[in-house]
Amino acid sequence: MISFFKMHGLGNDFVLIDCRDSKQHGLRLSKKDIQILGDRHRGIGFDQIIFIRVSEKADAYMDMYNADGGLIEACGNGTRCLAGFLMDEQNKSHIKIETPVDILFVERSNLGTDYVTVNMGQASFPELSQDNVDCNNLPLSLSYTEEKISCCGVSVGNPHAVFFVSDVSRIDIEKEGKIIENHILFPNKTNVEFVQKIDDFNLRMRVWERGTGITQACGTGACATVVGAIRTINSRLYTWYHLKVHPKAKAKTSIPKILVGDIRQLPIPEISKEQQKEFVEIVDQIMEAKKKDPNADTSELENKIDDMVYDLYNLTDEERKIVEGE
Repeated sequence: MISFFKMHGLGNDFVLIDCRDSKQHGLRLSKKDIQILGDRHRGIGFDQIIFIRVSEKADAYMDMYNADGGLIEACGNGTRCLAGFLMDEQNKSHIKIETPVDILFVERSNLGTDYVTVNMGQASFPELSQDNVDCNNLPLSLSYTEEKISCCGVSVGNPHAVFFVSDVSRIDIEKEGKIIENHILFPNKTNVEFVQKIDDFNLRMRVWERGTGITQACGTGACATVVGAIRTINSRLYTWYHLKVHPKAKAKTSIPKILVGDIRQLPIPEISKEQQKEFVEIVDQIMEAKKKDPNADTSELENKIDDMVYDLYNLTDEERKIVEGE
């Protein structure tokens, strides 16, 4: 008899098996066994299964598998669930979890004891089967449309292909997800996200998880989506990221929406500490207002941001009119 418990993060559900005690220490299940347990009709049913093992480097080691029995490198919601369990068990507010690719730092959120936040580490590019491929513009398409769709390759410990589409409701997630997951470009297969920009502050994401299928949520997929948006979508996200998080970044890009259109190629400008402080304060005011009410009118604050960015890029009055579509 195997002892287990179930948890979920935003509907992304997991079976957790504690292998730290003497009864289940060293427990290993075959790929077939995991598939049987993962069957939602004849087994327990889950998106992923997690074996909690002893770690010499952290509070626990996270041994993770998809419902098809395949080993996975990272799982954001699974990490949060495991961390919540361990923090309750050990009466801690901070914890470290070792995974196959990194040690992750997790803590209770200031939103309440039921909220757990994990630092997933620095995003990178996924391993691809071909050299000289631009991960910010992968040569992939979707079968349902002939419109030009951008796709960004992101690794958050595990691989993701993030598609930016005009309407996610038009996507056959299962059909397109299966094709992209098994594309020859990804030697270890890939997770697939379909993302629609709602506005400058909100994205809608649907996910096809490698080895599992359609899930209600995906933590690493959410991280990959934001990274992909920062890299590829014309929106304030890109400028805000560089000015607020990396004010000295030199990555070249076309001017973002604020900045609709490719007016010219420019490096992200240098800003003074005073400018950065003012910028961050305005951004925080906008984000706080949107958090309280997604429909809050923040146009006056947004206009201040636009003016600051225009000045930083030294845009002329004529260029500003072009940017704003006048």
